[in-house]
Amino acid sequence: MISIWCLFSVENIYDQPDNNLVRWWADKPSIETLAKFMAMPLDKADDESVVKMVNLWQGQRIIGHGGVRYRLQEVKEGESL
Repeated sequence: MISIWCLFSVENIYDQPDNNLVRWWADKPSIETLAKFMAMPLDKADDESVVKMVNLWQGQRIIGHGGVRYRLQEVKEGESL
């Protein structure tokens, strides 16, 4: 089954959908790629940011700048969210 990896966001707005696609990758991005995209390169990040990136990469939801929530999720072909 074909799948892609999607980074979704939900802003702190009353009418924001749960599946706001920010970026997608054909394969699960490395933690370094994900951190760089999120503007938190691991070699320059503080401990709290590293923990957030690890949690996000492992599938947990994190809260970013301005209270925006992010999640990384594998989406399989034909699957609805």
